Amino acid sequence: MDVPRGSDTPASELGGILAHAGASVCLAVGEEAALRALAAQPAGGPPRTIVRLDAGPGEAPPGALSGAEVLERGGGPADPASLPAVRPEDPASLVYTSGTTGRPKGATLLHRNFLHQVEVLPAAFDIHDGDVFLATLPPWHCFERIVEYLAARVGAEVAFSAPRDLPERLPEAAPTWMASVPRVWEMILATSGHARLARRDPGRAAEALREALGGRLRCAVAGGGTVPPEVDDAYNGAGIRFLVGYGLTETAPVLTVRRFESNRTGTLGRPVEGTEIRIADRDTGAPLPPGRTGVILARGPQVMRGYWDDPGLTGAVLSREGWFDTGDLGATTPEGDLVFRGRAKDTIALRGGEKIEPSRLEDRLGRSPLIEQAVVVGDDRKVLGALVVPRRKALEGALRGREGEEGAAGRVLREECARLLTADAGFAPHERIAVVRVLEEPLTTENGLLTATLKVRRSAVLERYADLVRGMFAP
Repeated sequence: MDVPRGSDTPASELGGILAHAGASVCLAVGEEAALRALAAQPAGGPPRTIVRLDAGPGEAPPGALSGAEVLERGGGPADPASLPAVRPEDPASLVYTSGTTGRPKGATLLHRNFLHQVEVLPAAFDIHDGDVFLATLPPWHCFERIVEYLAARVGAEVAFSAPRDLPERLPEAAPTWMASVPRVWEMILATSGHARLARRDPGRAAEALREALGGRLRCAVAGGGTVPPEVDDAYNGAGIRFLVGYGLTETAPVLTVRRFESNRTGTLGRPVEGTEIRIADRDTGAPLPPGRTGVILARGPQVMRGYWDDPGLTGAVLSREGWFDTGDLGATTPEGDLVFRGRAKDTIALRGGEKIEPSRLEDRLGRSPLIEQAVVVGDDRKVLGALVVPRRKALEGALRGREGEEGAAGRVLREECARLLTADAGFAPHERIAVVRVLEEPLTTENGLLTATLKVRRSAVLERYADLVRGMFAP
């Protein structure tokens, strides 16, 4: 069983994961990752073997082995008959969640969980031998991992690129199939010239978007977050089959996906083969009919066994009947498609008793030309506030003529929030933003405020900016 984790994981978090998983060997790539693994060695306990895989003889840091040394010590290929048999019910991987709401949890994924995915997804996504995949996410992440498994399953090629290098890599790789998170699809759209051309020449705008993607993309898949409607419409309007799916690390990961023949924008599609989705009342757990919002429950062959060495946490999310509580809110359409409604765990409760799903507001605010990122706050307060990372150049333009006016940036951004969160757009009066504070640094994976799939780590944001948030609501 392997325990994959990003090389940028802080030493304190890495130490906790290594100890909790009971790992005896740690394979690292790069000097910095190897040093971080060495720093996570248990005090007073048996030392773990640390291997820097990419190091030649003598290049590993003191206390670690190099990949070259391990190969030299090897005794040649193992006899297949001597290897232990692997059953579908055996653990394949222990994947720790990204921890958007607290400490990482180890999802125990079995061989049958992954096997289900590679058996049913090729048909759903129309992938086959000869396709070229472009991978953009960390390979330890469950979404990226299943993408690479699918490529191996059908005999496709895989090219790799960091998100920041996509404008150069996409024309080089000319992929026919690509899956990534919504933020990456937004970045591609922003750099393609599509928005600049869309109003005066829609045909040229569509062509520019297809060219930016390498000219051969047959299918695009988004998962791991909410897709803004304008992004969904732009890709599908350009003639690119843009599908959206839904899943979690704990479900290996895909639960639902839109199909070519029923690609309804604004939805997360229908359950993949062998999977059941139920919408349950948040208070009673009773099943709800189409159109009603409740907790999304899932059951199927891809659902994890439980959280490693944590029966209490496992029992809180997995029922005896096999239903997994995703912690997300959703509804189904009369046709059976799933619609995302927010995160149950992130619910903000105002003092007046009103309940707000902040992700819904944040998605709306993120469509503003002035707002790059927004985090809605206000739990146990009378009103809502927002921590905003502005689009600097656009904000400077909006402030022209108001230079030197104290608090002008906050007022402009609050007015922008009011413009977006209106009754016509479906927002209630208690969902308006009363106070805004501008953040000087963006939320990134490097500063620990975003997960690897670019979702906000709300608990980390609230911890880092605790004083700022308190000041927002001071009398």
